[in-house]
Amino acid sequence: MSTPKGWLDKTPKRDLLEFNEEEAVGWIVSRLNLVESDVVEIICNYYKPSYNQHFREILLNNSILGFGAKLKVLRNIPGFKSAIVDKMATLSAIRNGFAHVLPTQNVKIVVRPGDRTPTNIRVHSAINVMNSNGKVKSKEYIEYLLEFQMLYNEIRDYTTKATLMRFDKE
Repeated sequence: MSTPKGWLDKTPKRDLLEFNEEEAVGWIVSRLNLVESDVVEIICNYYKPSYNQHFREILLNNSILGFGAKLKVLRNIPGFKSAIVDKMATLSAIRNGFAHVLPTQNVKIVVRPGDRTPTNIRVHSAINVMNSNGKVKSKEYIEYLLEFQMLYNEIRDYTTKATLMRFDKE
């Protein structure tokens, strides 16, 4: 079946290691958008605004309330696991690393003391990201990608169920 004109195909790839760099970044951005959509749904279900569509389109619009601010709202919903909010913040930081930093090619050479030739040479892609303390850390691109996937799966499993939960108002 062909895709209608003006629509974009979904990727048939099922393994992250099949993605090229651009596809991996797009996949990460897309997945964080799904998590953010769940967050919006949970906030709306909790507050039950009279003008739901207006609340979603205006007040929860990314131009007005960014993902970090939405996480602060979510953190204050009684019964919502704060550990999940922490993981969402980590997911967002990883997304920002992929979206705003170009990967570099790194070479790691291991030489045993006394040897003249390298015992191990490894070339890999890395991404240099700044942590919350302002230190720049180098992360292996694939490992960072797999960390995102693991966190995403855990978070999405919880948020998908949480969109149906009733959180008690204090």
